[in-house]
Amino acid sequence: MTAVRELHEAVTKAALKTFEDFCGLVPTMKLDERHVKASFSAAVSVAFRKPASGVFIMTLSGDLPEAIAAGLTGSQDFTPQTRDDAVSEVANIICGASGCHQLRPPVTALGISGGFNPFADVSVSIGFEGGRADIFLFLDRKPKN
Repeated sequence: MTAVRELHEAVTKAALKTFEDFCGLVPTMKLDERHVKASFSAAVSVAFRKPASGVFIMTLSGDLPEAIAAGLTGSQDFTPQTRDDAVSEVANIICGASGCHQLRPPVTALGISGGFNPFADVSVSIGFEGGRADIFLFLDRKPKN
């Protein structure tokens, strides 16, 4: 099995476990038309340096940012900052659990566009009742000296 394939499996497993265990979000069995057409509402990126250098990007559609915050805080009453912090924390958990380490602080953006990225080394899409999460890993291709 190639290193990229192993990383894909690690990201998928970490994402499913994190969304279910920390946020109480159970994935749908497959992506359907409502997932594909869902508007993207948030994104977070996390740079990492081990085992390789690169960037982890997670985009969310629909009300997933709010569902993540509710799952992590146990409350439906939270501030926009708490929501952003919750999304960042979930990205950190997934990235770290995937085997990527020496993380940089996450950067969150709201109101972005997302979806499939053909240039990502790893691409994982997971559907939920309230939207879709897409996770991309881009590995640096710098030549070693």
